Amino acid sequence: MEVIFNKIHDVVLETLEIQDNRPYILEVIGKWYYNFLISSQEKLTLYLPSYDEKLLNIIYDYVRLFSLTYRLLKKNPVSNFEGTCLLNIFDYNTKRNNFSSGKSTIDFVKKSGNFLIWSDNIVVETNRFLPIFRKEQIENSHWRITYNTFKLFKSISNQRLINHPILIDFNFDLCLSIHTGEQIRYYEYILFNTLKYNSDMSLEEVIEYEDETCKQDIVNLITLKYPYHKNIHDYLSNIGKKKFDLNINSRFCYNNLQEHDIILLPEEIKPNNTNLPVLIPDFKIFETNHNLEIFEILSSFKVHWNEYEFNKFTNPFPKYWFLFINPSLPKEDWFEMFKIDYPIVAEKPIINEIKKIIYLLHELDWGKQLINDIKKPVLLLPEIKGTRKKKLEKSLNSFKHYLHDLNSRVLFIDNNEIDYYLNEKNILLLDAFNIINLVNILSKKSDFNVIIPDFIYFNYQPWIKYHILNYQYEPLLNPIREDIDAQFSNNKEKYQKSKLELIQNIKKDIINYRRKYKQENIEIEIENVNIEGEDIIFYNDEEIEFNNKEKKESDNKEYIVNTIQGIEYVEKGNTTILIRKNTLISSCISQLNIGDDFILQSEVSSAISRDKLVDKLSKVPDSVIEFQIQLSKYDNVYNTLEKLGLEYIHSRYFNQKYVIDSKDFSLDKFILPKKKEHWKIICEFLGINSNDMFQAWIAHYGRKHLNEIKKIYKQIYDLCLKNNYLSEIENPDLISKASIYIENNISIFENDEEINTKEIAKSILSSMTNEINFQEVKEIKNLN
Repeated sequence: MEVIFNKIHDVVLETLEIQDNRPYILEVIGKWYYNFLISSQEKLTLYLPSYDEKLLNIIYDYVRLFSLTYRLLKKNPVSNFEGTCLLNIFDYNTKRNNFSSGKSTIDFVKKSGNFLIWSDNIVVETNRFLPIFRKEQIENSHWRITYNTFKLFKSISNQRLINHPILIDFNFDLCLSIHTGEQIRYYEYILFNTLKYNSDMSLEEVIEYEDETCKQDIVNLITLKYPYHKNIHDYLSNIGKKKFDLNINSRFCYNNLQEHDIILLPEEIKPNNTNLPVLIPDFKIFETNHNLEIFEILSSFKVHWNEYEFNKFTNPFPKYWFLFINPSLPKEDWFEMFKIDYPIVAEKPIINEIKKIIYLLHELDWGKQLINDIKKPVLLLPEIKGTRKKKLEKSLNSFKHYLHDLNSRVLFIDNNEIDYYLNEKNILLLDAFNIINLVNILSKKSDFNVIIPDFIYFNYQPWIKYHILNYQYEPLLNPIREDIDAQFSNNKEKYQKSKLELIQNIKKDIINYRRKYKQENIEIEIENVNIEGEDIIFYNDEEIEFNNKEKKESDNKEYIVNTIQGIEYVEKGNTTILIRKNTLISSCISQLNIGDDFILQSEVSSAISRDKLVDKLSKVPDSVIEFQIQLSKYDNVYNTLEKLGLEYIHSRYFNQKYVIDSKDFSLDKFILPKKKEHWKIICEFLGINSNDMFQAWIAHYGRKHLNEIKKIYKQIYDLCLKNNYLSEIENPDLISKASIYIENNISIFENDEEINTKEIAKSILSSMTNEINFQEVKEIKNLN
């Protein structure tokens, strides 16, 4: 079987003219697809944990040609040549779609021994590959697609994959390939129906296409999905006898594993890889030697928090927030910051418990202990995106600046910069609980050290390594792999061994920690350990995909939804809404739960007009107006900012322009640094969030062209509303289109510095969605 795969693989690579390049990802896809084709399985969804747009069309053509080659290989040698012919390929004019001689076919005459005699005195041996056709089918049609396929025919002959004539019947043994999006450019080949799916297709059109296609002899189905292009209707996924769904993701992730899913781990797509497919990070639990009071209050805090059933997206457990507490701000300021970041929590009795925790952690000052233990620290910061960003940005920046003050050699990097630091030793990752992110980072650099203080680790999720193990092994042990994965038994054995060892080690760590605080006779039951939903953090395109799988489009039942803002909605279950999870996505009423933040899609446009969002976004935010006064409250602020990267020829100039006492300040003295990097340093130092940072820069340097600024915002809003983009603000297509509006008006910004229009577009899109007012579900009932 391996020999046959290699021959098919080489044939397809030669046809695509990439036999010298040989992208390894094609071999990975080809082997899984081949194993599926020769198995008894009827459906396979293969998930790739890596997306490269440059390879997208190559991958699509590779799979389609692999399917076609396999089907040609399975055809029996021709025994009856009556009524058959060859296509007069060398006489075909591709531009005119005709034949110079006027003859489209070379007809069969007779068989003589080991030779086939054709018209025009053409003689071919019977022991060589030869594609022949029914004359009535190809005499007046199928010319161009057959011409496109002749490169494949030549490769099959060159590689000696098939050594006999085969009959190609255009009515049988067909493959349907389906894709969506403008990125796909494909060739038409024989024995293929190819559909470019459009999400605007009505349900009736989808059903009609399905009915028509099912009347044909569809043997194979191939669907290609990739980020933001996965919304192919489910009705089309069950056509054909062998259904192959190739699903390309930007990283390894999954949710609700299906029986026909094979989700490849990052290690499984690496060439010449000798590592085990499952990687567990090295956790360095930082012993802070905190006092008994911290132990007692934190050991029960998570239980108390969960009793409130806060929305895990808008009010996540404050594990990272607690992690960032440091003495650079007074403890009273930290408490006020928490109430701003968690306004709903601030109204609950648990806020008194949180105040005690903040004060205790402020006194503990774990960051100082950390930074003093490391000579040249390189810290990979927690990934804060989407809903979490606004809640954590200020506290994270405070923590960064505090550590930098203690050790100016500290280097902070984020997920987008990992590739530049792969040769660094002892990189410390401060994000211990983002399971998906951890697994994907480990695939790039397996010797990362995850560092986490004991008071967070043991009192929030000491079983995180166990969950990381399970999250990787679950797809490896999905039953479909037993049929088509040669490593299934080996992986199953490794899992049982690794699990037992890990459980024992985790139990030992928990017991040792608790014994430090006089906790004896400790029994720990693994059955009671559950993963926290907020530790599985999806990107925007991933949330869209998983939510679409759950949407009940046919739910016409009526629901009544009451919100804490006092509004009552009576809507059908399939009514479209925008819902705020890790990101803003499109969903429907029937998917709502208590505590969810949502807005009806039909109300978005009126809400934008009613709340005058365009006018609001075109002004300098309130958080920025007095930034010069805020800077004046710090002694020698220029020296502090200089250590963070700020650089002016004369500090006196900076102090005159940007450090102004409240009694001397007036709006005519308001000015922003021209260099965005300098402005970013100031904003991070003062705790101004990134959205307000960009909004202020746009408003200030475009202030003489206010109408044009408003026009840009309105154009981007209209773009989002017209194309339902508000739920896809991380979509590269949207960002590119939005950046064009900025590019077309670049002259309105009175700044000589080069402007990154995509960066500004991302900020505008983020600000727009943050300013929309949502309703929070208090109660939801099905009226039927």
